[in-house]
Amino acid sequence: MHTPIRSLAFALTLALVSACGGTTPDGQLKVAEGHLTAGTFDQAATAAAEGLTANPSDAAIRWRLEFTLLEAQARGGDVAAATATLERLAALEGTQIKGTHYVSTADQLKGGGQATGAVELLDKGLKRFPDDADIAQAIERTKASGGMDELEALKSLGYLGE
Repeated sequence: MHTPIRSLAFALTLALVSACGGTTPDGQLKVAEGHLTAGTFDQAATAAAEGLTANPSDAAIRWRLEFTLLEAQARGGDVAAATATLERLAALEGTQIKGTHYVSTADQLKGGGQATGAVELLDKGLKRFPDDADIAQAIERTKASGGMDELEALKSLGYLGE
């Protein structure tokens, strides 16, 4: 039987588990991923950033936190933060960042209501990876089917003529 008291007990238990489990990088990752799934992008970014602040020694956890942070920023429409995070990751020695990461982050920004910011990110990606076919194709797709704001951004960046 599902009662209001039982629902309250479940919610309090979930909150307690999240609070206790969230103190380690792995726990913060779980909290961040939960917020990402729920669409609460600011909370996801905060939890991922807190996990990174704990300086995880496990490289896999660190990268998952980094990518969770990036996705939360992009899907939440924070162009400046997502761009800064992706550029920081791309500049790391031995990075695994590729052009496809710029394309997927641009798609997430566009989904977050930031189509112009998505075009600007693709431009940064093409400057970093000038021969990347995925970024070039994304720019061509935007030229062919982009909205007015996207076309204006492409024009201002020199991808379209007058």
